[in-house]
Amino acid sequence: MKSCCKLIIGLLVLLSASASAETSLYEITKGGQKIYLGGTIHVLRNSDYPLPAEFDQAYERASILVFETDMKKASSPEFGQQMAQAFKYSDGKKLSRDLQPKLWKELQAFANERQFPLEQMSMFKAMFVSLTLSVAEMQRKGFGVGQGVDSYFYQKAILDSKAIQEKETTDEFLVQ
Repeated sequence: MKSCCKLIIGLLVLLSASASAETSLYEITKGGQKIYLGGTIHVLRNSDYPLPAEFDQAYERASILVFETDMKKASSPEFGQQMAQAFKYSDGKKLSRDLQPKLWKELQAFANERQFPLEQMSMFKAMFVSLTLSVAEMQRKGFGVGQGVDSYFYQKAILDSKAIQEKETTDEFLVQ
């Protein structure tokens, strides 16, 4: 049986394994098989590079990279539209009626302070508005969308012609 080494790029929630240095990279070994599991974030600042050396070392050892979902599709405008549609209220409901009144007032105050167009987002569910606000706030603080660990290694794998797999399809990702 051929030994296969994978680098899995995704969000690490909880894992009991040996950590590599002071990173969120874990090495899991069973028999001759090794899997590197990287706990990552989708947005970083330019100053966050270079990544810890352990990530590059795991990348070099890996023959296959596994991402949360199809990175090419996930970054397309069509996926953005699908995502917006999936998190839109379908029954004419509005976010202001879905949140507790106190929370709605706090959200309005925060959005006003940040000049965020909350009224334009009122037809979307709280999770989507929260995600949109988080991305806007991260950009305001110098983080770049599409500059995360996953994007970095995806582009590197494309250039190096490394095998790429996805944990789930973009459709499966949307129904969670």
